[in-house]
Amino acid sequence: MADANARLGGKNERVEIVLEAGETFWRLSEIKYEGRHPIAAIFQANDLTPSVVYENGLRRLVDPVYSAGKTYVLPAWSEVDELERQFYETMDKHYPPVQHAASENADAVSVSSQKHNDGKERSFVTLNWDQTLYAVAQKKYGSDIPIEAIYEINEMLPTVKEGPDGKSLQEPVYPGGKTYWLPAGSEIGTLTDKYKQKIKALMN
Repeated sequence: MADANARLGGKNERVEIVLEAGETFWRLSEIKYEGRHPIAAIFQANDLTPSVVYENGLRRLVDPVYSAGKTYVLPAWSEVDELERQFYETMDKHYPPVQHAASENADAVSVSSQKHNDGKERSFVTLNWDQTLYAVAQKKYGSDIPIEAIYEINEMLPTVKEGPDGKSLQEPVYPGGKTYWLPAGSEIGTLTDKYKQKIKALMN
């Protein structure tokens, strides 16, 4: 693999590169954008469309195929916000984040991937590739971040690891490009208790 730094230009420079064997947009963007990963913007700049699957009524974007030997654009950082807006606008138009068939959640409030309501109603959010549930929860709920309730409403569990000192837990892993429920304030206590009960059972 050639020296990526020499090919990628600066953060604020749009460049075209020929992808080399073993290279990924994730790794190249980390170098070019100083640790950030504007994957949605890169997909949009290259007319790459993810495939879509629905899991429990929520959308998951599956990375499109891109190949070594082909030429791709890495946009300037100044283009990222607009490219991401276009990307999610197109995806939401053709593939709604939540299936209408998810009747038990039909009263959920639709919010964009960057904006959240005041926490009084259930909502959903599609995580960008660089976002964490902790960060989006902070935007919606403020300093009191109900991460256990978010894990529970999305049926996420930690991984249990066995070690020399007994069992330990690793936080749930969740991918970018996926849509997640954010609970209403009135649900948080019950969901948090349910999650903690599951943790106790896992540790026994």
